[in-house]
Amino acid sequence: MNRCTLGLIAAAVLVAVAASATQAQPHVLAKVKVHNPTDKAMTGVVVRGALPLPADYDGRVEFLTLLDGGKPLPTQVDVMSTYPGSDEKYPFGRPEVVQLTAKVDLPANGFKELDVADVPRKPTVTMPKVTGEALAAILNKGPAVAVVEATDCYGNVYAANVLAAKNHIETRQTGPIVSLKVYRSVLTPVPGNITGRAAPALKKFLRVRAYLTTYAGEDFATLALMIHNGSVDEPNGMVYYRGIRLRVAEPLGVSVWQKQFSPAAEGRQTSKDGYTIQPCPPPAPDGKVYAMWHGTAAVLRTTLYTPAAKGRALHFAENTPFFVPIPSRTQWSWSNFATARYGGPKYPMPVSLGPNALAQADKLARQYLESPNLARVLNYRVDGRRRKALPWKTLGHAMPGGTSYGGKTGGDGVYYVFGVRAAVTGHNGLLKLHVVLADRHWDRQREHLFHEDGRPFTFSRMLTDKGGRKMLTQTYGHFGKWKLNVADPAAKAQAAHVKANDLIAPAAKAFLAYMDHDDQHLSRIFDAVPAAYLACDPVNRDRLVTLASQACWKLSVHPLAANPNSGGWLSLFDLTKAVDAKPHTGVAIGRSHGWVTHSLAPGFYLCHDEQIRADIAATAKADVEMRARGQMPGGNVQSSYPTGKALVKSYLIKPEDKDALAAYQKTHILVRGWEDAGIMANGARGVVNILSSPTNQKLADKMKQVYAKAIRWNLTTGWHERTQSPGFIIVVSKSGEGKTIPFGQPTSFMMGSTITWGYELTGDKFFLKKLEACAGKRGVAGMAMRHPNLGNWSYALWLTQGGKIPGR
Repeated sequence: MNRCTLGLIAAAVLVAVAASATQAQPHVLAKVKVHNPTDKAMTGVVVRGALPLPADYDGRVEFLTLLDGGKPLPTQVDVMSTYPGSDEKYPFGRPEVVQLTAKVDLPANGFKELDVADVPRKPTVTMPKVTGEALAAILNKGPAVAVVEATDCYGNVYAANVLAAKNHIETRQTGPIVSLKVYRSVLTPVPGNITGRAAPALKKFLRVRAYLTTYAGEDFATLALMIHNGSVDEPNGMVYYRGIRLRVAEPLGVSVWQKQFSPAAEGRQTSKDGYTIQPCPPPAPDGKVYAMWHGTAAVLRTTLYTPAAKGRALHFAENTPFFVPIPSRTQWSWSNFATARYGGPKYPMPVSLGPNALAQADKLARQYLESPNLARVLNYRVDGRRRKALPWKTLGHAMPGGTSYGGKTGGDGVYYVFGVRAAVTGHNGLLKLHVVLADRHWDRQREHLFHEDGRPFTFSRMLTDKGGRKMLTQTYGHFGKWKLNVADPAAKAQAAHVKANDLIAPAAKAFLAYMDHDDQHLSRIFDAVPAAYLACDPVNRDRLVTLASQACWKLSVHPLAANPNSGGWLSLFDLTKAVDAKPHTGVAIGRSHGWVTHSLAPGFYLCHDEQIRADIAATAKADVEMRARGQMPGGNVQSSYPTGKALVKSYLIKPEDKDALAAYQKTHILVRGWEDAGIMANGARGVVNILSSPTNQKLADKMKQVYAKAIRWNLTTGWHERTQSPGFIIVVSKSGEGKTIPFGQPTSFMMGSTITWGYELTGDKFFLKKLEACAGKRGVAGMAMRHPNLGNWSYALWLTQGGKIPGR
C-alpha cells in the first residue's frame, strides 16, 4: 500500500462504534452546526465535518462523540491532519484535525446544532457493513462496474476498469458509517478497437484516480474521478483525444454532481450493452480533437445509485451535509486560539461576520451556483479582455477560471485565507461553492502529478547522487516547461498527426491559450483548502499534497545535475549562495516566494507520508536560514533592482536625467511593502507552523524574529504617510541608512492579518496602532468586511472581536 494516504490513513483511523449512554452529563468540548437548505427533512443522513484539536490534547480521539440533544450518537472518528513532530505514540504527528461522522436527522430549512464530547466506550467487535446490501451486490458482482474510456486522434479506443480490485491502492476511511477507497488505473488500448500501424496507439493513454465513498446502509455511493495526464514516470507530453466517457453497469444509475460546471456539461447520457454512458466531454461534432496538457486533469464528480435509492441519492448528492464548528473562543473551533486552524498561515477565524452573515452567504452562493453560466461570474475569458466571453460551455475537459493570462493583476482571489464565510456560517451552498471553484481554477493548473504507483509527486524522487552529493535532475515544471522524457513513439506520432492535419478543435485552442495561475498569483488555486477541510474532499486533498511536494521542487535546496552551480531560477540553492556572498543586503524575492512557501503548509499537515513531510520540513528549514542571512540590518528582507520607471514615479529622478538614474541604481534598492510585510510574511508564518515542533522550534523562533523586525520596518521606515500604509514601493539606500522614500498606492488590503501577527510576536501595542491606521475611518471591522479584504483581515477582525492571544 502507498505510504502516503493523503487523507485518513487506515492505520490511524479510529472508530467509535457504540456510544455509551451511561456517562451522565458529558463535558461538551465543542458545538457544531449543520445546514439543510432544502424544504425536505433528512432522516438518518450521514453528516461529516472537520473538528480542530488543541496541540496538547491527551484524550483518546476515538472517544470523541457527536451528541444530539445530549444523546450520544454512534460516531466514526478519522484523523484528517497532524501536527508537526512525531514520537513513538504518534509516528505521523499528534492528531490536529479529525473528521467526525454520524447519522443524524435534520429538519428542513435551517441548521441543527450538535455537541461534541469525550465519551469513553468500547468499540464493537463486529463491524456493520457500510455499503447498502443492494449496492454491495452490484459492486461485488463485477467484472467492470465503472469503466472510463477515451478515443485518441486516430479513433483508437482505450479503457480502464477503475474500480477493479487490482487497482485499489488505499483505504483512507473504513466503517462503520463511511468508507473511502482510492484506486489508480491506466487507460490502455482495447483489443479490436485499434486501427492499425498507420495509426499507432499509445501503450498508456490517460491515468485515473478514483475515490469511492460508501455510506452506512445506503444504496448509493459517491465516485469522484480524476482523469489526468500527470504521470511523472512515463509522461506522454500533450495527449489529444476525441472524447472521454464513463460507462456504469446497469442497473446502477449515475448522476453528475453540478453537471453544468463539469466536463460532462455538454454530454447527454445514453444506454448501450448493459451500461449507462456519460460523455465527459462528448466528441467535437466536426471530428476535431481536444488536448490535455501534461499535468492537467478532468475531474468528474458522480453519484452511483440503485434504482430504488435514486431519490434519496440525488437529494444527498445535491445537499451533502457537512458540519462546521460553531465559532467560539473557548470551545474547540476555528476561532479558538488554543485549537488548530486549517490552511497554511492558520489565522484564527472571526467569531462573527455580522447579523446579515447568513443572508450574505446565501446571496453569494446563489450568485455563483445559480448563474446560467458560472464562466461569466468567474471572468472566463480567452484573451484577458472583459468584453469577450468564450462561446463554449467547456474547453473539452476543462472550464478554467479567470483570464487566460496566468499573471492577471488585481486583488481578486489574492487571499491568505479562503473559506472564511463558509467556516463561520456553515452555509451549505458556500461549502459546495469552494469545491466548484477549486475545480475550475485547477482545470488550468499543471500540478496534477502522480507516480505510476499512485503516490503523489515526491520531490526526493527527482534527486540523483553524484559523488555523494544530492543533485536535482531537472527544474520545477510550472507552466509545463520541464523536460519530459517521452518514451512512447506513438505519443510523438499522434502529436505530429494532429499538427499536420490541423485537428485541434477551436475550444481546445482556447484551452491551450490558458496559463497556470503563475507563482505570483498562486493563491487563486487555494479554494482547494476549504474544499479539502470543510467539504472533506479527497480530490482537493491530493491536489494540496502534490502541490506542496512540487513547491519543494521549485524551492530546491540542491544544485542541478546539469549545472552544479545552480539549483534553478529562484531556488533556495541559488538564493542561499547569493546571501552567503553578500549577507544582510536583502534578498531578491517577492510575492511568488510568499505564495510558494504558503503552499508548503497545507500539504505538510494533510499528508502522512514520512518522505514528503521530511522534504517539506527540509525546505522550510533552508528558507528560514536564507531569509535570516539575507535580512538587512534595518529589518527589510526583500531587495529588488531599482527600475528607472519606479525611480521616476517616486519623483527622485526626472525622466531625462539619465546620469542621475544610473547613479541611483548603483546605490539604491526597492522594497515592495505589500510583499515584504504582507505576502512574504504570510508565507513565513506557514513556514513557522511547519517547524513548530520540539525538534525545529529554534528555527521557527528565528523566523519569528526575522518577521517581527521586518513587519516593524515596513510600518516605520517604510511607512507612507499619505496612504497610511507601508509604501507600495519603498526606495532604500543599499546601506540601509539615509532617506527612505515610500510611494504609490495604498497597501492596506494585504496587511491586516500580518500586522496582527506582528502584535502576536511582540506584544507591542505599536502594531495595534498601525492596524488602526491601515483600517482608517472604517475601523478594522469595516475594513475586513470590504470585498475582497476578509481573507486578508480575518485575524485582525478576530482580535477586535475579543480574541485573546496568550501572553498579550
